[in-house]
This record gives sequence, C-alpha cells and structure tokens, in this order.
Amino acid sequence: MEKFMLPNAWKKAGWALIAAGAVLTGFYIFTSFRITMPVPVLFSAFLEIKYLTSFRTNVADELVMLTLLAGFFLVIFSKDKQEDEHSWDRRGKALFKALFCNSIVLLLSIIFIYGQGFMGMLIVQVFSLFIFYLLFYYRAKRR
Repeated sequence: MEKFMLPNAWKKAGWALIAAGAVLTGFYIFTSFRITMPVPVLFSAFLEIKYLTSFRTNVADELVMLTLLAGFFLVIFSKDKQEDEHSWDRRGKALFKALFCNSIVLLLSIIFIYGQGFMGMLIVQVFSLFIFYLLFYYRAKRR
C-alpha cells in the first residue's frame, strides 16, 4: 500500500490548504462571503428539479469544502518523513478509532439534532472522520 502514498512534501501543501479552508470557513460563516458564477449541473433540486444544465449560483461553500477536502486528502495520504514498519499499524488503528467515533457522533446527531442543525452536522460529518483520524494517528505517533 505504501506505493499509493504521496511524497512527504505534499503534506505541507495539505496543511496549508486546511488552514486556508479554516479561514474561508470563518469568512463564509461570519460574513456574506459569496462567489457567484455559472456552474454545470448534473442534478439540482433546490427551487425546482433540474438535470444536465447550468445556472449561476454562489460557489463559496463548494470552494470551502473542496479546499478542506483537498487539504485533508494531502495530509492523510502523504508519507511521513520516517515511515517504519509500525506506520501502517498506527494508520489502521487510527482509521478504526476515527470511524468508530465518527459513527457515534452521527448516531447521536440522528437521535438528538433536528432541522437545520442536523444539516449542519451532516456537513461537519464530512470532515470529522478526517479530523478524528489525524488526532488518533498523531497521538499514536507521539507515544
């Protein structure tokens, strides 16, 4: 599996994208940050159902999510400077713990959060698996 890992140099770019995504998230939440442009659409069910078309929309939220997703991808799938025989064991355990915690948070969200709050939690769920993984992996590396 190590041959599928990215070089360690990509990890810095990933952290930079995560930082940029966090700043963009703050702008998006606390200001009226908007980027309106035409986008291609496979399916949309916002005001009306549309297939295979295009329309103008605010793409700021997509920009934020793509920036964060790309950053997490680069950090998680880049090799460490010192890869050893225990790295894959740490990665596997961290992934299992992250999936477990992410599932618990999702379960509790389904039971206790409703309406727009639940939609917000679904967006958080997209990234919480990555965040949990990084927390568990780097904690295991420090031990």
